[in-house]
Amino acid sequence: MTLLDDNRGSRTRSVEGQSPVVVTDHAVLRYLERAHGLNIAQLRDHIAGLCTNGARLRARAVIVENVKFMLAGEKVVTVLEREWIGFDPNERRREVEE
Repeated sequence: MTLLDDNRGSRTRSVEGQSPVVVTDHAVLRYLERAHGLNIAQLRDHIAGLCTNGARLRARAVIVENVKFMLAGEKVVTVLEREWIGFDPNERRREVEE
């Protein structure tokens, strides 16, 4: 059995003698929500609360809870490991540490 990452949020599981199975991020999210009781709305509100000041200050990133939330205006667009650089270092951007 082999796992292949397609770099678009899906993983393909290759099983000998069978067709590959693609599991999307949407399927994983719904599985966590429905099978494990993860409250997505509550989690979304929590993340929004963490990033509110950064968005108000027009920051491109907010570092909190040991991760880096990347912002595009008032949208949280991705979450990176704290140390990752999520932008072109030649472009001037501000980060807000909460």
